[in-house]
Amino acid sequence: MQGLDNGDLAGRLIQMANAYRLSRALYVAAELALADHLASGARSAEALAALTGAHAPSLHRLMRTLASLGLFVEDEAHRFALTPLGAALRSDAPGSARAAVRTLAGPAFWKAWEHTLYSVQTGKPGWPRRGA
Repeated sequence: MQGLDNGDLAGRLIQMANAYRLSRALYVAAELALADHLASGARSAEALAALTGAHAPSLHRLMRTLASLGLFVEDEAHRFALTPLGAALRSDAPGSARAAVRTLAGPAFWKAWEHTLYSVQTGKPGWPRRGA
């Protein structure tokens, strides 16, 4: 790309390669219905963990990651609240993205994409190899 040096280009490629982490973080948020649990107001990771059966410190790290992406905001008491973007993950939101995120970032699609190299090398679909 014109005007970018090799460091900038390498950084963009690394960012692209890292995108799967965002997909998986969104999937976990959708699976745990975090947006639904925050619909009534801000909650701590500990409170969310009690509702979802998650490990509180690990959930806190996930929530901070999702906050950095604009889905949640964290207040000074370390409680998380929904943003308009995060509210689109609510199961009752008009045009909710929750089901789509659970499908597109879920196990069936995830496992099928695992076999992309196989598909490109052989011309055969990866879907049957996913072991669903």
